Amino acid sequence: MKDFSLQHIDKLFEDYNTDNLTDENCGVEINAMRNTQPPEQPTFFLNQQDAKSQIRSKLKHSLREDAFSCIVLKGVIGDGKTHFLNHIYSHFKRNPNEFFIIKLRVEETERFKRNFIKTVVSEIFARYYREFRRAFNLLAKNVLPGPLGNNIDDNLDTIRKELDVSDELAKILYKLHTSPEAESASIRVLGNSYGKTELKLLEITELTTQDYLKVVQLFTNYSGEDTLLIIILDEFEHAYGLPSGARNIFFQSFKQFYDMAGPQYKRVSFIAAFTEQYAKGNKKEENIETAMWTRLEANIVELDPFRLTNDNLKQLLTHLIVRYEKAYNYKVTPEVFLEIPKLLLRRLEVTHAINYRKAVSNLIKILDEFRENRPYNPPKKAISTEQLDLFSLNFEEVLPQPIQADNVDNSYSTIISYARQDWEDTKVKLKRSKLKSALEIVLKEKGFSIAKLTEQPDDVSRIEALKDNEYPFIFYISIAKSGSILVGKFDDCLRLKDSLNPEDYLFMPKFCFVYSYESRNKSLIDSMELHSDIIDMGIEESYMYDLLALRLVDNDEMKKELLQRVNPMFESISFDVRNTNEE
Repeated sequence: MKDFSLQHIDKLFEDYNTDNLTDENCGVEINAMRNTQPPEQPTFFLNQQDAKSQIRSKLKHSLREDAFSCIVLKGVIGDGKTHFLNHIYSHFKRNPNEFFIIKLRVEETERFKRNFIKTVVSEIFARYYREFRRAFNLLAKNVLPGPLGNNIDDNLDTIRKELDVSDELAKILYKLHTSPEAESASIRVLGNSYGKTELKLLEITELTTQDYLKVVQLFTNYSGEDTLLIIILDEFEHAYGLPSGARNIFFQSFKQFYDMAGPQYKRVSFIAAFTEQYAKGNKKEENIETAMWTRLEANIVELDPFRLTNDNLKQLLTHLIVRYEKAYNYKVTPEVFLEIPKLLLRRLEVTHAINYRKAVSNLIKILDEFRENRPYNPPKKAISTEQLDLFSLNFEEVLPQPIQADNVDNSYSTIISYARQDWEDTKVKLKRSKLKSALEIVLKEKGFSIAKLTEQPDDVSRIEALKDNEYPFIFYISIAKSGSILVGKFDDCLRLKDSLNPEDYLFMPKFCFVYSYESRNKSLIDSMELHSDIIDMGIEESYMYDLLALRLVDNDEMKKELLQRVNPMFESISFDVRNTNEE
């Protein structure tokens, strides 16, 4: 009954009944998150209400309207895309009579020479052999015209016209209809799990991609009117990292699947996830990747970025503590609950938002420290007492608390003085974080969006961003006062640049070296002249405190004033990555 299946879709993101959690399952889930791995069977979600609603709606549309639907989860690294996919997979695989669900990675297509659709068919066959066999036997016995005549060619022609299939596929279905001894071989070839023996027995050649597209259609048509096939592809962006030949095969087969599925497939839903900066396609020339992207773009479901706010942290801690207590038979006291947020900021030594994965991992490690009686002891001056009053602050605000300025002209000198004193009282590592936060404010005003571009761990020494949501930039930040140390940081910037693989990017990221202009020496000047492709973003002291003060105000007029003051620092810089790549 479709009603039952639709109800199961409605329950997809319902809160898990904590009474049903077992010690073992909680231990597995906690251990995965501790190691920054998405749990195989997640039991809770934080927010993402809009994404949940869109996913449920599209799945129900496929089932109710006998249609194809596409869902493309978009987000940055570490924001929970795989967490979503794992939950969807574990939820539906428990009901094999109503839902057929397979989960793939791009790497798994290597078995079939990067052919996406052949991989899909093989996975369906392997996981749902009985249902696959039943569907095609039903097709052969009850759908094909019969009894067939004695003329084989006429019979094959009838099958071709009736089902709109190729000669080779018609031969297999004819054998399945007329030769019980050929059933096993026929089913195995249909399921793309065969060898030369089966081909010889059936007297056919290998099936094409187009044939296997038809196999999926026939399977879903005859496996039951109440069933839904869900195909999940995680980390879609890995396809962009394949060698050019393999990449073309993958995208070509995927395009064939997508183009056929839309108008012809019944009760099929495709769900993919990708990291946002990889799936743009080359707009300068029409190719298979661009064509594919234009098809997928309309189906994007964006995940909300994780924000370390009071409400989010309280919800997250509550979910984690329930599971942690079951896994380790350990009671978290109210005092510990209130202490954890303070330790989280001390551990991270940052005041800007972090991704969901890192927040969860660090919270679990703090719980480990309490359970094992080894609480983390940060440096005494890491963060002030005022900054640690977390349940009365919003984590998204950059500490110290912003200054409200009622009179801009009279408040400017006070704000700059405050920014200067705050900078002088700040530890070295936290200085990079504060400068990074201030730069991000200016960059966003200039059309940049903060986005993960590399596989490097998150680092306060680096801002990764897209200009106009397309062109990648990496701002490498140093606050070194010593000329020799500054040259070393510039070398680190070069090493990061050299470590990037051009095949991973449509446009290679443009690097900008951010540093204190007064600290430059002849060695740095010589190095930068040798590497003129690196944008020189030396910040003069006259601009530094205006820039840093941007973190400390939430008065619109004052912010506008400060942005105007720092604007000359950026006026001479060209942020056109296209010219660089074309040279």
